Amino acid sequence: MVQEQVTKKGGTINPEQAKAVAHEYSDKLWMAHKFIGLGIVFLFLWRIVSEVLVSKENKLSNKIRSALTLPVTNEERKHYLLVKYSYAVFYLLLFLMSVTGLILAFEDVELFSKIHKPIKQFHGFLQYTFYAFIGLHIIGVVKAELTDYAGIVSGMIHGKGNKL
Repeated sequence: MVQEQVTKKGGTINPEQAKAVAHEYSDKLWMAHKFIGLGIVFLFLWRIVSEVLVSKENKLSNKIRSALTLPVTNEERKHYLLVKYSYAVFYLLLFLMSVTGLILAFEDVELFSKIHKPIKQFHGFLQYTFYAFIGLHIIGVVKAELTDYAGIVSGMIHGKGNKL
């Protein structure tokens, strides 16, 4: 591809030079990916710390327990539990993506060399679970906004919402 572009512009480059240029761009992209991933890991760790430090009534586990005490037929309970369990699934996916990403980022560590390939495959698979989660999340938010939970988007933005 590099060789084609250089040739189109009237330059000359041999295949070995083109490969070196392409590899340089690939390395830069990989470094950007690593830095973004490390930022996500930092934010994830910050979320864990904040969950530990918040008051008991604001903890995710406490909110799920309180929802479980509502009557089974309560539609709001079902919706609330679905939302809170989806948070748990999101955090599980984020944890797995973070751990596998860290293993890949520290590929020079001998301990990880034997598991590098399956971890890379699993990390790649996890990206598609994130795409699915994001798609389902957007569909769910739009559905909720247009039906029984109008104002949910503004509630996400300013942090105020219905208390259960």
